[in-house]
Parts: sequence; C-alpha cells; structure tokens
Amino acid sequence: MTSPDDPASGAPKPPTDGPPPAGATPPSDPKGAAPADDPVSDVAGLRATVASLEDRLRRTQAEFVNDLRRVQRQADERVRYAAQPVVEDVLGVADALHRAVDGLKDNEHERRVAEGLRMVERQLIDGLARHGVARIDAAGKPFDPAVHEAVLEVESPAAPHTVLQVVRPGFTLHGRLVRAAHVVVSKPAASAAEPDARS
Repeated sequence: MTSPDDPASGAPKPPTDGPPPAGATPPSDPKGAAPADDPVSDVAGLRATVASLEDRLRRTQAEFVNDLRRVQRQADERVRYAAQPVVEDVLGVADALHRAVDGLKDNEHERRVAEGLRMVERQLIDGLARHGVARIDAAGKPFDPAVHEAVLEVESPAAPHTVLQVVRPGFTLHGRLVRAAHVVVSKPAASAAEPDARS
C-alpha cells in the first residue's frame, strides 16, 4: 500500500510557499479595489451644470426680449410714419394755396379772397400739426444742410450762412424730415478795402 506522500500515488501535493505558477490569477486585494464614486464631487458637477444652463437660459431670454422690443419698435415706426406719402401730397396742395394767396393783391375783392384762403391754409397746417407735422423754423437761423436746401446765396451784412428768406417752408413728421426748407442764404460781402496787390 502506498502512502499519500508517495509520488507514485498520483495524489496532489499540498501548496508550497514558492511563487505562484505562471498564468495563475492572484487573489484580489480588497484594499486595492477601485474607489466608489464620490458623492460630493457628483453634487458639485451637477451644480456647475445647472448654473451653466441657467446662465444660458437667462441669455436666451434677454435676447428674446431685445428682439421683441426691436420688432415692436419697427412696427410702431411703420405705423407712425405710414402717413408720410399723404403728408407730402397735402404739403403740395398747401404750397399751391399759398401761392394763390400771394397772387391775390390787386384789389379789395382779391384781398378779401386772399384773407379767406389764408384762413383755410392755417387750418390745413394746424390740422397737419395735430398729426405730428411741424414746420421747420428756418428764417434767421444758421444754415443747416440736414433740414435746409440753399437755392440762392446773396451778399449780406448778416453773419455768413444765415437763412435770410424761406422760399418754400420745410416740414417734419414726428421729427423725421419730410421736406427740406428751400432758403436764401447770406454770404460775406466783397470787401471794399482789399489790400493793393502792388504794395
């Protein structure tokens, strides 16, 4: 009979203290295992994400409000200035009426007709004023190319580039230029005491 320690018995030998054989899997070390997710860092990450989304939402809301205001402003301007073509046509009628009044001065009858037409002209201009049409105050003012159109320059003792006469009045609609005023502008008079070129 063979003993358990006999090599010939074929029984497995007990493990020895040597290194593990090649290909063997070492036992897992609970101390070296991967750490679990950190709940503190997860909360901080979520807060950062929420803050970023809230900031993006605020910017989107601000852009929407700005776009809404811009569209509303454009719509208001379209309504505000929609009457400009009509105003331009009516101003042409006012000009014709004014010229007719200026031409009625030959006799007493014409002067009375002119006075009546002048009242109609004033009513027309006042009616336009109630809808935002204003006459440009030009006479005696410095020439302003933004609202004045010079049709003539004349020598005058007045300051240079001063409006001496309004040939055709200008008008604005709610502050926007509808028609520039046609004006006569002063220019310096030629000096009578120019230095002698021969001296």
